[in-house]
Amino acid sequence: SSVMVGFPGETDADYDELRSFVAEGNIDHLGVFEYSPEPGTKARDLPGPVNGQEPSAGTTELIRLMETLTESRGRAAEGRSLDVLVDRVIQDCGPFAAAGRTEGQAWETDGEVLITSGARAPAPGEMVAVTVTGARGFDLVGEIENGRNTNG
Repeated sequence: SSVMVGFPGETDADYDELRSFVAEGNIDHLGVFEYSPEPGTKARDLPGPVNGQEPSAGTTELIRLMETLTESRGRAAEGRSLDVLVDRVIQDCGPFAAAGRTEGQAWETDGEVLITSGARAPAPGEMVAVTVTGARGFDLVGEIENGRNTNG
């Protein structure tokens, strides 16, 4: 889902309703955008522009709320096996050796799967079987499964 905050005429009650809707936890992925007046659009001349600071605060609040919900879902997936396409190798980042995405994670939009270092670091473009071991914000954390091949 995608939502906009700070649209002219938006009230505190409107925002509270949106926040409550997000908090219900029925959204898998959320894009939050701040209204900005664009030349040539009808909305530019609408009455009731929202104070410049409020949309930013609302955007931050909704993103943090969604991050908490997403992390909770990720923790609930612990032990689950996922096929992950490796995007990149991670250098000097603690326990993580690589990062990739499942078929349900879009590049630059959704979180990723952080793969802990193990017997070997997978290469970009490689499809690996990963067991979810936890979550960190929008990202899942997992380790490569030994002995299970994926069909990439």
